[in-house]
Amino acid sequence: MALNEGFKELIGDSDLKLEDLRDATHNTTDDIKLLESANLAIMLGLKPNELDDLFECAMKLGHSLGITTQHAIESLCKGIGRRSYLILDNIGINLRATEAYDWYKTQNGTEHALSDTEKREAWQAYAMKLVKEKAETLGINENLIEREQLRARIENFKTQFGK
Repeated sequence: MALNEGFKELIGDSDLKLEDLRDATHNTTDDIKLLESANLAIMLGLKPNELDDLFECAMKLGHSLGITTQHAIESLCKGIGRRSYLILDNIGINLRATEAYDWYKTQNGTEHALSDTEKREAWQAYAMKLVKEKAETLGINENLIEREQLRARIENFKTQFGK
């Protein structure tokens, strides 16, 4: 499967596995969608070793807003990877670049103006911080999980059956 091969190439030396993403999302998203999202996230500059945390946070945020885990994962990956305030705002994350840059400078003891690379790192790291903080305040919606697990099992079965 091309998606799986792409995933293996993109994660490089990371020890991230598809099983980690399944566990993080409580098996609420089918394997193809997980791989698509992971590959996109990595290509947008997110770190492979943070994806399982990001996906779990996305599930919690999404469920609190009544959206599917998959939609929330896509929104977070695109929002953080593309540095989009609007996408993140749609899933309850309010981020301002100046706050991210100031936080980054404090964390790294930096007083100079940030380079473009540092600004990108600051934005992504601060976004991940806000996402994790917000997700920690949220519980897990068992009813939504059960429904999404059933749909994911059906999709995975269809994929396997199609082989």
